[in-house]
Amino acid sequence: MKKNGEPYKSYVPQADNLTDDGIFIHSAPWVQASVFGNPSQRYNHGSNGCINVPPKDMVKLYQKTTVDEPVIIYGQG
Repeated sequence: MKKNGEPYKSYVPQADNLTDDGIFIHSAPWVQASVFGNPSQRYNHGSNGCINVPPKDMVKLYQKTTVDEPVIIYGQG
């Protein structure tokens, strides 16, 4: 959801819902590969709370996860 409560109009081929209020871990084909894993670029190309993942990695993750599978997120930022 956008900050004003409206849904985004973007389509992503793989998305796993993490929270009840619309936070997802999802494929981000619009983000350049050099941005992923680069903390100095993350804020310029990030999302509004979602976790952006390179498309090829998200395909693998999406295929391996199941409903109600726990997700642990760690790291800085």
